[in-house]
Amino acid sequence: MIKEREDVYFNKVFILQSLEDKERRTGDEIELKIKNISFKTRNIEVKLTDIKSSDEFFRTIQGINSAVSNGTLPFIHFEIHGSDEGLGLSNGDYITWNKLKEPLRDINILTKNNLFISLATCFGAHLLKIYKPWEPCPFYGYIGPLKSADNRDLEASYSIFFETLLLENNFAKAISDLLNAAPSNPNNYAYLNCYGYFKMLKDLYKEENKNPRIWNTRVKEIMNKYKERPNHKKLSGKELKKLVERLLLTGKEDEEFDKMEEVFFHQRPHYR
Repeated sequence: MIKEREDVYFNKVFILQSLEDKERRTGDEIELKIKNISFKTRNIEVKLTDIKSSDEFFRTIQGINSAVSNGTLPFIHFEIHGSDEGLGLSNGDYITWNKLKEPLRDINILTKNNLFISLATCFGAHLLKIYKPWEPCPFYGYIGPLKSADNRDLEASYSIFFETLLLENNFAKAISDLLNAAPSNPNNYAYLNCYGYFKMLKDLYKEENKNPRIWNTRVKEIMNKYKERPNHKKLSGKELKKLVERLLLTGKEDEEFDKMEEVFFHQRPHYR
């Protein structure tokens, strides 16, 4: 099993903001907060980019990618409207969560699985949809709202989050302070890192195998996959079913999880 790291390390916060002109510039306020803290600690940089279109958005992401080659370890913060399907930019462009997967994953691979993302974005927690356990994870961890959120709550929550994180260098306490910053809606945020996600997935899979209906469905799914393998094509349906059930019963499937785990945590080559 791959050992979990407790924290990520960063030396520059990139704030990506896309808000309408009439709206409160919450990204500017977070930038000012970080600058004031950095003036005291001199240990962090911050860059705010106002984004109007999807082209500008992906150019900004590519710029962050390029900065990694010069020694930058990025932390990315979104101040953008969102839904359960993706991000809505100020000019009306829409970016689905899935379109973020490859550009974020490229950065995460370059930083050796060290990219953390925070989202002051309605439904930002749905970014988790781009996690696939058989692919390299596109970010180490994230925090974002599960549903719609008030701008004032978002600004207050992330203001205290960055203050705690930068002054005390403590992710766990920063997240706790964020969750407690909006007492009227304390359960609105989701936080997860890649290790927690993979463990949750593996535990859920094993628990589901205890259900006979799910077990039978899973056996059929694996049988269908195995039918296409050259060394299994000659087996009868009965022989193939026995093989699959033995694989599940003897824990051989754990070997498959181990392989996925190595890919997911960037320790085994993955070919797109």
